Amino acid sequence: MEEKVQKRFIRAIIGILFGLSVLLTGLVLCVRPMCASAVREAFIGNAVRLRIFDGINECFPELSSDQGIEIDTMVRNHRQLDQVAEKYLKSIAKAVSSDKEFEAPDIEKNLERLNEDILANLEKFVGSERVQQNRERLLQGLYEAEKNVTDILGELPFFISNFGGDALVVLQLYRILTAGWFQVLMILVAGGFGVLLYWMGRWQMKGIKTIGVAGIVDGVFLGCLIPAMLNGFSLFVTNRILGRSMYLNTSPLRIAGVILCLAGVLLLAVRFYLLRREGRKA
Repeated sequence: MEEKVQKRFIRAIIGILFGLSVLLTGLVLCVRPMCASAVREAFIGNAVRLRIFDGINECFPELSSDQGIEIDTMVRNHRQLDQVAEKYLKSIAKAVSSDKEFEAPDIEKNLERLNEDILANLEKFVGSERVQQNRERLLQGLYEAEKNVTDILGELPFFISNFGGDALVVLQLYRILTAGWFQVLMILVAGGFGVLLYWMGRWQMKGIKTIGVAGIVDGVFLGCLIPAMLNGFSLFVTNRILGRSMYLNTSPLRIAGVILCLAGVLLLAVRFYLLRREGRKA
């Protein structure tokens, strides 16, 4: 009896460690897209949107407001702008951590993909032939608009450094959390606890039950509780670091939470089905 209690206690401890490691891994994997989204919203998104229409309106003044809104929405949510923000954050964090001069990252291909998608959207409204006739003029206007934005991003390291220790500490922490080796380590730790938990709870698949429950609990934390907490103090944090009060985009956390919840429910359903099938055979 005492041995069984001891095994249950050890399994419970490992279950808690597994749940915590999965929760922390989910948070770590969401840091990069959340921070990139914040920088994009604060420094890139509006600047790009406001400037690109200068060249577009010169070539196609007949565009309706609805068509302009559709292009505006596409640009504002474009994945390439997130990638631009990620590259700049990585370069800034590297410069701050190593006390070296900031080097602007290569974002030429990101801008090329963004511009091609803008032209593709324009083709829907004015036709492919007219867009091709004005292609060089349109691209020149887009690149000139984006050059102003990259100039703003180039000043970002000096802008952030003016906010002192808080911003510098956050950048150093960002570099560690988004490093590939650290993310792989977190995944391996969580996976190791999961394998150990499964092995210790093989009888009636109790290990799978614990893993499933941990997934659901972690999903609730990542998808609901943590986003609610972040929304509570995101205005203060972003103002201290970026100099602009804004709400953080917690969509990556919500997506991760839904995935973990579904995975947990699926594991519990599979366990229930297998146990029921074994019971029928017996």
